[in-house]
Amino acid sequence: MSSLTAIPLTPEQARELAAGGTVDGLLGHTTTVPMTEAFGLEAGEEAEYVCLLIARAAGLLVGSPIVVTAEVDSQPVEPADFGTVAVDGLRLPKVSGVFADSEPARVTAAASAVEGEDLDSAWESPAVQHFLSENDLLWHSRTELGGLIDRG
Repeated sequence: MSSLTAIPLTPEQARELAAGGTVDGLLGHTTTVPMTEAFGLEAGEEAEYVCLLIARAAGLLVGSPIVVTAEVDSQPVEPADFGTVAVDGLRLPKVSGVFADSEPARVTAAASAVEGEDLDSAWESPAVQHFLSENDLLWHSRTELGGLIDRG
């Protein structure tokens, strides 16, 4: 069964996707029972938005300034509380939205603050929470993906 999944992409993965390739070996974040229980949410738009924020925080840990959303098949992996899933076979036509920060330079600063940490520690970091609450995440069409790579 497929579900809407927020997936952080490195610049290399974004280039491959924008060029029409297939990207495997991704980690995304989707609304799962452990995730909704951990965050005290019901499944729905609010939980999907939290997954987008989780993917954004996870992206800081691996140099992923871009997050895409896609309806994909996935397999749950740890950390389950963050709705983490393994995703293979991502292609651009599956992408429903592309998200990038309004000020890419702030991504670098936030990533530096949590370098070497795991997702749980990064999520709890005041620097990441400040970054998530104070920086706009802008929606783009999948056709704009190529132009968002390496900006800033």
